[in-house]
Amino acid sequence: MISCRNILRFVLQDFLLKKKISIVILGFIPFLFVLTVLFSNAGKTLSSVEELILWIRFEFFYNPLFILLLGMNRNEHVVWMIRRYHRREDMAAHMICFVILHAFLFTLVVLLTGIVTYSIFHQLLWTVLAPLLPFAVIFFLLLVIIGLLFVSIEAGSNRMTASFVMIFLVILDKFTVLVIPFMLHAWYRTMPMVLIMVLLLMIVLVTWIIRKQMQQLDYF
Repeated sequence: MISCRNILRFVLQDFLLKKKISIVILGFIPFLFVLTVLFSNAGKTLSSVEELILWIRFEFFYNPLFILLLGMNRNEHVVWMIRRYHRREDMAAHMICFVILHAFLFTLVVLLTGIVTYSIFHQLLWTVLAPLLPFAVIFFLLLVIIGLLFVSIEAGSNRMTASFVMIFLVILDKFTVLVIPFMLHAWYRTMPMVLIMVLLLMIVLVTWIIRKQMQQLDYF
C-alpha cells in the first residue's frame, strides 16, 4: 500500500510535468480581467471583489476553463498511474488529489486576480474582504465537485464526453434551477456553513462513487 505522502508526491510530479500547459490556461484568467477593466466599467461600478469575479460568467468561462485544465493535464494519465500504483484505491486517491490540487490553484488565481483588479479602483477594507473567505471556500468546493464528476463520467466513457457533459450541465443549471448562481451570488452570504457542509457531503459521495468505479475498471 502506498502512503498518502507518496500519492501527494506523485500528484505534484504529474502537475510539474504539465506545468507549461497549466501556466498558459491559468494565465488566461488575469488576461481576461485586464480586458474587462479596459473595455468596461466593471472595475469602477462593482462594489465587491466577489461581484467583480462573477462579472465574468462562471458557466461560460470559469467552468469550461477548469474542465480544459483538468483534461489537458490528464493526457497519458492512466498509463502513468498504472506504472506506479498496484491498488485501485491508490489510483482513486491520486485522481481525487489531482482534482483538489487543480481546483485550489484555479481558485487561488481567480481570487488573487480579482483582489488586485478591485484594488486598482477601490480601497481594500476589511468589510470588503470579510465576505470573500466563505465565497472562496464555496467556489473551491464547487470546482472540486465539478472536477470529481468529470473524473467519474470519464471513467464510464471518455474525456471528450465528460467535458461536454459537465459544461452542458452547468449551463443547463444556469437556465433552469439556478443552483450554482444562487450558491455564488447569495447563499454564501446568507447560509455559508450549511452550504459548505452540503458541498462536503457531496464531495464524499462522489469520492465514494469514484472508488467503486475504479474497482471495476479494466485497464489491461
